[in-house]
This record gives sequence, structure tokens and C-alpha cells, in this order.
Amino acid sequence: MIYLATLGFALLLTLALTPLAGMLGRRWGLVDAPGGRRKHKGVIPRTGGLALFGGFFITVLLVAFLPDWLPASAAWFPARNDPNEERRLAALLIGSVYCVGFGLL
Repeated sequence: MIYLATLGFALLLTLALTPLAGMLGRRWGLVDAPGGRRKHKGVIPRTGGLALFGGFFITVLLVAFLPDWLPASAAWFPARNDPNEERRLAALLIGSVYCVGFGLL
């Protein structure tokens, strides 16, 4: 059940961040104008991936720190006892930040 709640939270957070990412894309000029192979009618922001990244990143951070506050956290987050789990999580987050930053260039 906690996995469905986590998925639902990430989905709702991503849906909430999508309009913000669109506004930032228009403000920063990261848009795709129609013409050539592009058949859309108007200017489309190209920053939708930022909303996906934000939903993923915030959810991962919450799942990493929230188990300490919940009762019986070891039952649904058994990797918490693994001493290498923090390194794996840090590598995952650093790699995802690198990919998003490289994609913005």
C-alpha cells in the first residue's frame, strides 16, 4: 500500500509542477516553434522534463528521510539497514541532476 501512496504522490506532484515548468519554459525561451517538421499550431515549451524530474527528485528525497518518522518503517523499507544504500541513493540523485543539467544545455 505504501508503494501505491508513493506512486500517487509522485504523480500528483508531477501534475502540479507541469504548469510551472511550462511557464518557466516560456519565460526562459525554451520553446519549440511550429515550422518544418513540427506540425503543432503554437509555441510549445520544452521544459516538461523538469516537472518529471521535480516529481521524481522530491519523492525520492521524501522516501529517503520519511521512514525515520514513520512507525514500523523497516517493514516497508528494508534497504534502510544496508550501509551502502545512502551511497547508491546519492549516486542516483547526482546522476539524475547531471542528466537534467546536460539536457538543459
